[in-house]
Amino acid sequence: MNKTIKLAAAVAVLFGAHFGAQAQSAPAQNEVSGVSLADARKYSRFIMSYEMTGFTTNEEAHGSFNGKDSRYLNGFGLALMHGEKLPHNIPLYIEFGLKFHMGFWGKEERKSVLGSYYTLTQRMQNMTFTVPLNINYRIKFSERMYIAPFVGLNMKVNAMLRSRGKYSDNYYKDFGIDKDKASKWHNYLSPKDENGNETTEEPWKVIQFGWQAGVAFTINDLNLGVSYGTDFIPACKSNKARINSSTLSISLAVPI
Repeated sequence: MNKTIKLAAAVAVLFGAHFGAQAQSAPAQNEVSGVSLADARKYSRFIMSYEMTGFTTNEEAHGSFNGKDSRYLNGFGLALMHGEKLPHNIPLYIEFGLKFHMGFWGKEERKSVLGSYYTLTQRMQNMTFTVPLNINYRIKFSERMYIAPFVGLNMKVNAMLRSRGKYSDNYYKDFGIDKDKASKWHNYLSPKDENGNETTEEPWKVIQFGWQAGVAFTINDLNLGVSYGTDFIPACKSNKARINSSTLSISLAVPI
């Protein structure tokens, strides 16, 4: 996982350098002399988003995800995006950038074990870095208001994907179980289990490719968007078992 995070950090540095150069060499989109906000040829944005990521399975899935089990993680995204108008009169723009995402899932329930009831708390977390590439079409309402449907492809790096189950303290006391060993985080990206032993479960993919589509509404300097995307390559694939991921995003963006 450390190698994955270093790779993602290197990509982030490259994108940061690019956006820094853009900010120094070009005026903001609403400061271009003689060009309205809706007609600007270039733009850069900082985007904050609420995101819900779902992991869904088919009937052959096994291990931590059984049958048609699904999990939906609530989280957030932070992104830098840069766009430029394509060289013709049609208001088509190409945009690209880098997005950081964190997602969280939790569940607490009472479990019966040999006639006694214990509280089981389950947690799941994921962290990704995504490089999106979109094409959008602007529909202009006024000099400072427009709507832009978009569609695109992306490359996603899964930097972290882990889960754990933890019982209430009396469970470990009643059964003489080491609490620290029994409640370790399970890393889905590793071929080893939480105790460092080889596992028969297929590790989840570090790199995935997918698509996204959505629409963004811009008025003055505020940009509101909604999008949905999923992957071409399953997060995990073993024989007939497949686990796919998808993300619904609601975003707010400001120019930089």
